[in-house]
Amino acid sequence: MAFTVAIYLFRFVNLLRAKTPKVTLYSDKAKCLLMENDPDPDFEVCFYEGKQLYSEVYFLCKSTLVFFI
Repeated sequence: MAFTVAIYLFRFVNLLRAKTPKVTLYSDKAKCLLMENDPDPDFEVCFYEGKQLYSEVYFLCKSTLVFFI
């Protein structure tokens, strides 16, 4: 019973981390959010015109980001 509760709590915390921004960047055309879930955080762009882009970010090496949409 306690193990099942722990699994549900673990999933809930991961869900919260996937929706909590770690870095927020405001530009002239959009708000960009890098989410808290590690090691492969999610990336979200909210354009002020009304469109939204949501993607997972994959780190190939320490200095390169590649976006798969």
